Amino acid sequence: MLKELEEQKMKDLMNSIERDFSEIDTRVDAFGNIKHIPKGYSFDETNINESTNIYPMIFYDKKSDTSYLYVICGYVGTQFVRFEEVNFSADGYNWKYDNGTNERKNKISGNQKAEWVYFNNVNNSALINDMSLFANSKESKMILSGSLNKSYNISISEKNIIKQFLYIYETYYGNGTFSPNTEWFELEGTKVSLNYIVKPKEMRQRGYLEIESLKNYANSLSEKRLSNEKVSKEEEDLLDTMDITYREISPTIYNKIYNSIINSKSISIYNDDYETDEKYFKVYFFYDREDTIEKGYIPYINVYEDNSVIVPIKTITSSTDKYDKVFAKYYLNNSLYEELVQYFKSTNYKQFK
Repeated sequence: MLKELEEQKMKDLMNSIERDFSEIDTRVDAFGNIKHIPKGYSFDETNINESTNIYPMIFYDKKSDTSYLYVICGYVGTQFVRFEEVNFSADGYNWKYDNGTNERKNKISGNQKAEWVYFNNVNNSALINDMSLFANSKESKMILSGSLNKSYNISISEKNIIKQFLYIYETYYGNGTFSPNTEWFELEGTKVSLNYIVKPKEMRQRGYLEIESLKNYANSLSEKRLSNEKVSKEEEDLLDTMDITYREISPTIYNKIYNSIINSKSISIYNDDYETDEKYFKVYFFYDREDTIEKGYIPYINVYEDNSVIVPIKTITSSTDKYDKVFAKYYLNNSLYEELVQYFKSTNYKQFK
C-alpha cells in the first residue's frame, strides 16, 4: 500500500511538471547544470527582437548548488541607444536597474543594431518582487536610457512568460532556497539502455592530469611541425611512450565497471564540453575488432568526482552539433566509486606494447 502511494505521488509530480513546463524549454548538461528558457527560444543566442524586449531565464549551477532568476532587456533597431540603465514603470510605480556589472552585449546585422543586458547581478528578492509587479500590472512600460531613449509597452505575451517563470522559480526552486532534482527535467524519451555495450577484451585507465599532459605535449610537437621546426627522435619517442602508458585494470575491477554500464539507468545528454575544468578519470576500452559506437564498441568512459559516468553512444562527426545527444550519463553508487578511486591510486602506470 505504501509503495502504491509513493508511485502515485511520483506520477502526480511528473504530471504537474509536464503541465508546468509545457511552455518552457529545459536543458540539463553533463554536469547537472540546468537552464530554462521560454519555449521556442534559443539557448545559445539572444532572443531580443522586434517583438520581444524583455524575457526571463532560470539557471541552476550544480557546482555551487545555486539557482538564479534573471531577465534580459534590450532592443533591435536602426540606431544604437547605448543605454546605461533600464527604467521600469508599472501602474504608477517606478524603479530602475543600472547596467553596472551586469553582462552587456550588442550585435550588428546589416542595418539592424541590437543591444541587450543580462540582469543577473540584481538582488534576488528585489528582482522577484519587481518582476511580479511588472507582470501583473495593467500598464507596464520599459525605457532604455542612454544616448537615446527607447520606450516599450510590455505585451501580454511578455507578461505571461514572466509570470510563468516566477511561478517555476518559486515552485521548483523555492525562490533560490532549495535545489531542484535534475530527474524532474529528464523526460522519458531521454532514458537509454546500455545493455548493448560490447564487453571489451581489455580496459585501461588514465587520470585527467596524464590526459592533459599527453594532449599538451602532442599539441606542442604539432605546432613545431607547423612552424617548420625540427622534431627530434627523442621527442617522438617520448610522445610514443606517453601514448602507450596506462594503468592496468584487474579482472575484478573490469567486471564491476562493465556490469555497472550494462545495468545502469542512463539518460542521453548533449555533446557539451564535459572534459573542461573537471576532475575525472578515463577508462579506455580495447576490442579484438573495430566497429562503431552505435553497435556497442565504445572507446572509453569518463568517471567524475560526483560519481557520474559519461558514455559515448553516437559517433561524433564534423556535422555533429554541440547539443546533439551523443552521450549517456549514469551514476555509480558511492561504494563502487570509492573502490575505483582507491584501486587506481594504488596502481602504477606501465607501458603497453
